Amino acid sequence: MGESVFEVVKQSVTAREAAELYGIAVG
Repeated sequence: MGESVFEVVKQSVTAREAAELYGIAVG
């Protein structure tokens, strides 16, 4: 379970960072 949660959190963080990068690049 720990690994699963860690993976979900990691994916969430990467997705959030990607969204910010896209916002900056597009903006």
